[in-house]
Amino acid sequence: MATPMPRRTLHGLIRQLTVPQMMALSIAGIGPFYSIFVVYGSIVQGVGTGILWVFFIAGIIAVANGLVFSHLSRYFPLAGGGYALVRQILGPGMGTIYVILSILNWVLVVAAFTSPTATFINILHPVLPLVWLEILLVVVMVALSLTNVRLSGLISVIFLVIELVFVALWIVVGFTHLALPWSVVLSWPRAVGAHRLGAPISGAAFVAAMPAAIYSLAGYESSIHYTEEMIHFKRIIWSVTLTAAGAAVLYMLGMPLVLLTDRHFGAVMAASIPGESVLTHVFPGIAPLFLGYLIISSFNGGLVSYQEASRMLMNAARDGNFGRWVGRILGKTSASGVPWVAILVWFVPTIVVILVAQLNTIFAFTGVTIMITYVMVSGAGIWFYHKTARQLQLKGGAFWAFPLIPAVVIVASIGVIALQPHNYIWVSLAIIVAGAVLAMAVGRKFRPTPGEQLMAASLEAQRDGTSFDVVVGEGS
Repeated sequence: MATPMPRRTLHGLIRQLTVPQMMALSIAGIGPFYSIFVVYGSIVQGVGTGILWVFFIAGIIAVANGLVFSHLSRYFPLAGGGYALVRQILGPGMGTIYVILSILNWVLVVAAFTSPTATFINILHPVLPLVWLEILLVVVMVALSLTNVRLSGLISVIFLVIELVFVALWIVVGFTHLALPWSVVLSWPRAVGAHRLGAPISGAAFVAAMPAAIYSLAGYESSIHYTEEMIHFKRIIWSVTLTAAGAAVLYMLGMPLVLLTDRHFGAVMAASIPGESVLTHVFPGIAPLFLGYLIISSFNGGLVSYQEASRMLMNAARDGNFGRWVGRILGKTSASGVPWVAILVWFVPTIVVILVAQLNTIFAFTGVTIMITYVMVSGAGIWFYHKTARQLQLKGGAFWAFPLIPAVVIVASIGVIALQPHNYIWVSLAIIVAGAVLAMAVGRKFRPTPGEQLMAASLEAQRDGTSFDVVVGEGS
């Protein structure tokens, strides 16, 4: 069967990404190899030996959330990811709040990928002072993001194959170099001390440490930022949910091995890049090989995150979230379907975060804000089902035993958020308030989209294959 010719969408993008490219971009956004060796320290500090169970639970949340994101995206194949879904279903006011939360998330995520990349490069061969190297890496990301997104998709497919080879290699090497038995991570979680295992961890403390695990898994849903550029967008459900489940399984195998192969707990916890400490202690002969690929994995994750963020910013600007004048500029796309102004503008906040943020803070705080956006999208899923289930015959997947799937996401997310440090919660609430103020300043309406308009928008989007925006009470 011949592949359809790429064509430009309403936002000026081009339908050109295949399903394998979409899955590769999703996995690049997750960065399994990167997370195993970078986020490991933050997670173990919170859950200790419960690292396997935390990913089992996070995996359930991820698959449930992936079903919600992907099913809604199948009915609204729009650039901008969760923002576009929330805006279409819950209205432009809630969409503005979502985009403000997401802007903070994305600048933190890009910084979280960039800093380890620079660190790994300097470990192998010092090139520049760390901060200057990070800035240089972001400049390279900007340059690559200005090229055709299909090129990034092809590169990500190649990196995906290499990534899976390295993860498999790590799992094999880890299983053959165990210093502790698997029973350590299968029993009730215990704290990790300097050179020994400590006291049991309470259930509340275990749940409170979930955001770092959520952060490390996040990215599976980010491929919906590219749905408007996907040739067969109805297959997005398989792309997102398989990626979420696969990533959770990889983490359940790969990350506990970091703990079980190294008894230097104190050194590992004190290391700025914990996985690098493990590799140096346990596998000094092949550590440079792993670190070499960590550079590629981390950089690829940062690049994909940068591109996703720029598409969300472009769509949000075109929707009028930042005023008409700003929207006209930020919404520009090139002849090759690249939102070039949004890409260039994104450079500034990314650099600011690189200069001021610490990795541990990024992991924990971003996990909280990500879970808030999960609650919003699941809420949108419930409203969408309530208004269109009979007409669209919604069933299966996210809508199986409704509202079980979105309810799992909402209850789990709220439970985890409630146990976070108060400063994270207050900052998140302040961001939500700021988004609401901005929404009112630019005339956004705070009411969900009526059922008839949802139906019209969804059917038009699926029939035409391009984005079709609903503007509630604003002349549309």
